[in-house]
Amino acid sequence: MHSVSFYSFRILTKKGSRNSKTLGNLGLSNNKTAFDILEDFLNHYKFSPIEYKSAKTKVSLEQHTKLTFDKNKGLVYGYIKVGKYGESHEIKDLLLTKTQYTTKVDDVTLRERYILIYLPNGLEEGIIAFHGNDNTSAKSALTEFLLDYFITRYQQEARINPLCHKNIPQHILESEVKQIKAVGYKPPTDIADSFGSNKTNVKTDLIIKYNEGYMGSFRDLRNKRLSNVIEIVEDKCDEVKVSLQLGNRVIVFSYDAILKKGISVELDDSDLNIDPTTGIPELTALHDTVKIVANDILLELHSANKGVTI
Repeated sequence: MHSVSFYSFRILTKKGSRNSKTLGNLGLSNNKTAFDILEDFLNHYKFSPIEYKSAKTKVSLEQHTKLTFDKNKGLVYGYIKVGKYGESHEIKDLLLTKTQYTTKVDDVTLRERYILIYLPNGLEEGIIAFHGNDNTSAKSALTEFLLDYFITRYQQEARINPLCHKNIPQHILESEVKQIKAVGYKPPTDIADSFGSNKTNVKTDLIIKYNEGYMGSFRDLRNKRLSNVIEIVEDKCDEVKVSLQLGNRVIVFSYDAILKKGISVELDDSDLNIDPTTGIPELTALHDTVKIVANDILLELHSANKGVTI
C-alpha cells in the first residue's frame, strides 16, 4: 500500500528554543535562505549516494533526473531512489520454481520513492512529505543527513517532526465515509474454533461499507450518529482504517491517527496510475494527490494567509 507521511520543517532561533526563524531570513552573512541551503544539500549529493550506515540504507538522487526545483515557491518534488544492503536475497519467479538470480550481501536493491520539500521564504514552518511502500522510505536517511548539513555547514538548528493537525480539519469532519476496515480482526469464537489447534492464529480484515446510498460523514462516525461500530471492533482488531471521500479521491486514514491529529495517509492505487511493469505510481498522479493533502495542511497552519499553496 502506497502511503505518504507529512513532517514539519523549522529552524530554531537557538538550540532549545520554541521560537523559529523565518525560512527566508536566517540571519546569515551570505543571505542564504533555507531553500538555498536545501539546494546546496541536494547538489552536494547529486552524483554521490547518501549512506545511512546504521540502517544499511543508501539514497540516490539519480543526478536530479526526476526532481523538479521551483525556487520561486521554495519547492522540490519528485522521485529519488532508496534501498538496503547487507543481506543476500534469492529472486525467484512467481511460482517459486526457478531462481532468477541471487543478490550479494553488498548489492543495493533500489526503489523509487517520492519526496516533496516545501520551504517558502515567508513562513517559519515548511512541509516535507515522504512516500512509502513496502516499509521502504527515504525518511530516516534523508532526515538525518539534511539536519546534519544545516548544523555543520551553516550552524542552523533545523528540526523535522511529524506534522499534526491543531484540530481535526473541517474538510475531514464533513467528508463522506466510504468504508470502515478493521485490520487484524479477531473473528467470532465459532469461526476461530473451526480452525482447531491453530485458532489463536486466526485473524482477518473486517470491511464495513454500504452497497449503495450515503453512509455518513466522519463527524457522524466520530459522534456515533452513524454507528457505534468503532467502539465494537476497536478492541478486537489491530487497527481501524476509514476511507474518506476528499474531492474526487478516496483517501485511507488510520482512525487513531485522525483523532491524534497526526497526518499520514494511505493512497488509493486507482488514483496513482501505477505502471504495471514497475509497480511505481505515475509521478504527476502521485504529486497531484499529495498536493491536495499538503494544501489542506497549509490552509490550516496559515489560515490568515489563504494564498499559501503549493
